[in-house]
Amino acid sequence: MSDSISRIFDFAYYQLENFPQEKCFNYKEEETWKSISTSKYILDANKVSNSLLSLGIKQNDKIAVITSNNNPNWHILDTGILQIGAQNIPLYATLSEKDYEYILNHSDAKYCFVSDEELYQKVKSIENKTQLKNVFSLKELDTNYDWNSFLKIGKTEDHNAKIETLKKNVKPEDLATIIYTSGTTGTPKGVMLTHKNIVSTVYKTANRINLKRDKNKIISYLPICHIFERSASYYNLFMGFEVFLLKAWINLVKTLKKLNHTI
Repeated sequence: MSDSISRIFDFAYYQLENFPQEKCFNYKEEETWKSISTSKYILDANKVSNSLLSLGIKQNDKIAVITSNNNPNWHILDTGILQIGAQNIPLYATLSEKDYEYILNHSDAKYCFVSDEELYQKVKSIENKTQLKNVFSLKELDTNYDWNSFLKIGKTEDHNAKIETLKKNVKPEDLATIIYTSGTTGTPKGVMLTHKNIVSTVYKTANRINLKRDKNKIISYLPICHIFERSASYYNLFMGFEVFLLKAWINLVKTLKKLNHTI
């Protein structure tokens, strides 16, 4: 295994150095498949870090993310958050406004990102009952809260040197994320996971599964807020796989028939 990986965001840089992909993530817009490269992924992740720092985000601040579908911007945001020492708080899209209010307050989330207009309205309806400073969309919507508007925030200042310093200061034992339960048996419970917790899981998975590096195509369809799918996404980066992101699991069979996937 690589000695260069001890924090979650190291996986993306490891892929860029060892198995750079022209199609790191494939995703569908309407009925057309599009893709982003590993280099584009990291470039945009640094833009995310720049914007977050311009917004005043500091080490150990929490950023909530709610998505009803798997898309590249979730992964880009995740890396941008983690590499400056902040934490990603992923939430299920199926939770109620009451649960969102509780988790956002319990986690002390400063900002929230959502994947669609319905989720945006749900979070906005309880925003004034939380510590949220703003809600942004992961989509390009031509609004003052969409993805492009968020990325533009970081263009006013150059935080690249600070980002490099913050990256070096993140330790494997530092908190990376808080995974909340679905709340079906009561108030949602938060599970605190460090970078080391998740990196070690990826290493163990790579040791047990005999797959060729830089040779496989993977379909991602489980909710990315779930720790299984999230850990799998880091494993895919580590192995240099080409990933196809599905908006819903019901598209799985249809996609398998059309595309030559290995997993």
